[in-house]
Amino acid sequence: MIVGHGPSLKGAGRGAEIDSYDKVCRMKIGHKLSREFPEDYGKRMDYLCSILKTWMHYWTLKLEEYWGYQNFPGQDVKLEMVKEHFGKTKVRLESEAVDHWLGVYRELADVRVDHTRREGMRAKEGDEPWMSTGMGAIVIACAGHRPEKIALAGFDNTIASQRDGYKSMIRPEGHVYPPHAWDIENQMIPMIAEHYGVEICQM
Repeated sequence: MIVGHGPSLKGAGRGAEIDSYDKVCRMKIGHKLSREFPEDYGKRMDYLCSILKTWMHYWTLKLEEYWGYQNFPGQDVKLEMVKEHFGKTKVRLESEAVDHWLGVYRELADVRVDHTRREGMRAKEGDEPWMSTGMGAIVIACAGHRPEKIALAGFDNTIASQRDGYKSMIRPEGHVYPPHAWDIENQMIPMIAEHYGVEICQM
């Protein structure tokens, strides 16, 4: 189970169902929802995934593994320091797999690091050149654990496939979130599922 921080879970009372999965992964500061709304978002947290550069916010959490979504090449230069802080908690990057699917994302969205794109493409100017942390978690789960099935909960933006109207339970109203190409991420989920032979479904 990979739990996002979309508001669709608020009031749904699916916390116990989320906690019933073999392993539960949460996203960056979205782990706070497990304390604030355990009846809706569940309480378990075996893994946590965040952009690697924010690891220092999570090393004190009780985890089986920390998943570092490495969206900038070379971020693992200080990996030994990161591992030292996490102690017995395994640090998992799956950098090769993340790099591959980040390349797929950029190709499908025709988005470059400098935000340029070919004329006529429908991707809006200014699209974020990085996949969301949720997509990073899906890739790390597939490449690192090869589960039979992954359930997604609270992945509102990816499932809705809308470029506008970002929804989150952990961002203040009016917060401008990086404009990920959510429709492209939606297209990528079945591609990733087929590549790794994993069933990926929305809870």
